[in-house]
Amino acid sequence: MENSNEIIVIPRQEWESLNRRVEQILLLLEETRSVAVDSGQVIDRKTIAKRQGVSLSKLKRDPWRLPNYGIGEFSTRKIQWRRSTYLEWEAKLEEHYQKWVLATSVEREKLLGVTE
Repeated sequence: MENSNEIIVIPRQEWESLNRRVEQILLLLEETRSVAVDSGQVIDRKTIAKRQGVSLSKLKRDPWRLPNYGIGEFSTRKIQWRRSTYLEWEAKLEEHYQKWVLATSVEREKLLGVTE
């Protein structure tokens, strides 16, 4: 969509179906997160900072250090990732750093999820 003020009309039946699907996905995400938290398979920024030997503020300034450039996997207030996701990211940390350094400001915004 070029014009952000454009109004899209979606038939009520399609809207309700889409709404139900979104609710199902959110429920599944929450269940997945609960299982992961309960089994100790979740990692947060504080743990990552300790693991990398940097401060939390340094971690926030360097989004390349975090999986998906700081975008969490779960829809919660506390930003968290599956431990397996972090370990995969950590294995390629140098690549993520290079990608971040070489990215333009527009590309960085896309990596951070600021723009699409």
